[in-house]
Amino acid sequence: RDAYVATKSIHQLTYLTTRPLLLFLFVIGRQLGRLLQFLFRQLFQGLVQSSIKGYHQLTVVGGQLWKWQIGLTRTQLQLEALVVGVILLLLVLRRHIQQQGYVQRLNRWYRIKQQRGSKFYRLTVDRISHTSLIVAMLLPHALFVGVCVT
Repeated sequence: RDAYVATKSIHQLTYLTTRPLLLFLFVIGRQLGRLLQFLFRQLFQGLVQSSIKGYHQLTVVGGQLWKWQIGLTRTQLQLEALVVGVILLLLVLRRHIQQQGYVQRLNRWYRIKQQRGSKFYRLTVDRISHTSLIVAMLLPHALFVGVCVT
């Protein structure tokens, strides 16, 4: 009997505590549902209309392109096929170059050569400046010795 009374009391407490929250959620949820319904209706209605317009434009442009292609001579069609083939070949070549890493290797090789050349230049300039410094220090003495000897 005590368990029954305790369970009934817990049930009433839970019901009285959560009822206002449930009513609030019901009211808000209903309005939120209406808002989402309106938004999705507008979104999908615009999507359907845009799709219909896009399909219509695609059929019109496709028909015009077909009529234009039919009017071309055999030589023009062959030239057009050649241009498309060259473009596809260039795309395949570009992909191959990217996969093999030729550009990265070339950049690395160039950087190494540039660093070596820069290092050689700096060493040469340092050697020349060192030699020039020694010559500049010896020049007055050499002139003095030259004047004394003559």
